[in-house]
Amino acid sequence: MKKLFFVIVFCLLLTSVFAVNTDWGYIKLIHRATYQVLEGGENTFSLTQARFLMGGDVVEDLIFVAFQAELDTAAVNILDAKAIYKLKPFSITFGRFLAPFDYYTPQSFTKFDTIEYPILEKFSPLRQEGIMLSYKNDYFSSHLMVSNGNGPNTYEDTDTEKAYLLRMDYKPFKGASIGASCWYEKFFTGLYYTDFNRANFMFNYRTKAFFFNNQATYIEDEDVLTDANIYSYAYFSHLTIYFGKKFELLTRYEFTNENISAPGDLQTRLTLGFNYNIKGPKAQIAFNYQLNGESEENEVDNDKATLLFMLIL
Repeated sequence: MKKLFFVIVFCLLLTSVFAVNTDWGYIKLIHRATYQVLEGGENTFSLTQARFLMGGDVVEDLIFVAFQAELDTAAVNILDAKAIYKLKPFSITFGRFLAPFDYYTPQSFTKFDTIEYPILEKFSPLRQEGIMLSYKNDYFSSHLMVSNGNGPNTYEDTDTEKAYLLRMDYKPFKGASIGASCWYEKFFTGLYYTDFNRANFMFNYRTKAFFFNNQATYIEDEDVLTDANIYSYAYFSHLTIYFGKKFELLTRYEFTNENISAPGDLQTRLTLGFNYNIKGPKAQIAFNYQLNGESEENEVDNDKATLLFMLIL
């Protein structure tokens, strides 16, 4: 507990002294706290995230390093630790980082639009240890990544046990982006190998007045008990309307089916909310109300309202 206390104090002091930006990079402390009320009547306060971030150029315009840690009540968990070698228009990323599988996965949670991830993020590989080659110009970007994936990696069979990601995005005109990605891995469970394959299709369009975002995900998994494939899909459509720079109204409809062959696995969600940016992205108040779909087989009180306070120092 003392260790955690000193780490927090040290991070706060650093953030105050360097005032977010330094001559070589940046230092940030992000705080997110929520008050949540469930449909059944339960309500609770919680510290959602407290994160420390720092990064900057080790070699100017050539080698960039970044570090991110979650300050938990019992421990300090390292989330990201990566180096980026900038060889424009290419870059090479090495270490532990978010795999750019879809629109929201590589984003900071300060740019989620809503308070929570879309429900289809349960299929995202999230953070991985590996290496990634990226290319970017004014109209096109791509990422090719090799990572550990799930399960152990051994010297005897590393080719089979790695995971592979390919993503490509195209910007046909200002504000619009069309993208696709695929993830392939085959990992050893200790008794047998199993496949886990995913594909994404994305489209978004942003103007000064609104942001429109769509994503569809297709998943093919292997049931190791029956040796049969499980097919899943997920989709969301999101709209944010901007009123100046401070106020935003938003709505998102989404659904996912974790097994198209099994009844009752369809999950839907409608989110309504607003964001109030007190001072740019540095201080925000957000409110979301979630209407979660209920099937006839599973009627539960699972709608919820969430109020978020976020500060970026």
